Amino acid sequence: MKAVRGVPSLPAAAPGRIVCVYLSIATTSALNERGSTKWKGKRDARVRGKVAHALAPLFAALGLKRRPCTIVLTRVSVGVLDSDNLAGSLKRSRDGASDAIEIDDGDAAVTWVVDQIKAPKGIAGVYVEAYEPGAGAREMLARGEEWVLKHAHALDVVLPILRRGAK
Repeated sequence: MKAVRGVPSLPAAAPGRIVCVYLSIATTSALNERGSTKWKGKRDARVRGKVAHALAPLFAALGLKRRPCTIVLTRVSVGVLDSDNLAGSLKRSRDGASDAIEIDDGDAAVTWVVDQIKAPKGIAGVYVEAYEPGAGAREMLARGEEWVLKHAHALDVVLPILRRGAK
């Protein structure tokens, strides 16, 4: 992964990660925006198209088209958003990534995760990472029980799966 000047970097290697791409795209929280939907629609289409155009050839070359995976979208911006606005700000990027892998973004074959990194003024973008299914679980098992218990609060995101009785 080539470093971009001023952009906070992610680890060069991560267990189960297939690819990591940085896209210089400003993200905004559309949930709190006011104004005409006409210009918002044009902006949304432009961002979605830019993400799809950048990722489609790479995802095709890596064999990610129509393949189960976990996609992590990390917003890089000077401002930090709360969880609902974070998801909303990355919606257009998510749509573009789903176009690139040719799977509907609501399909259960793809797990979507959002994150954010605070950046210096003037830096804005999105990291798009694709992981093999189950990479997180394998890494947690490898780190052991002590690590899992230490980070148990963050792992509560699996509660809905446990509640459904998935085996």
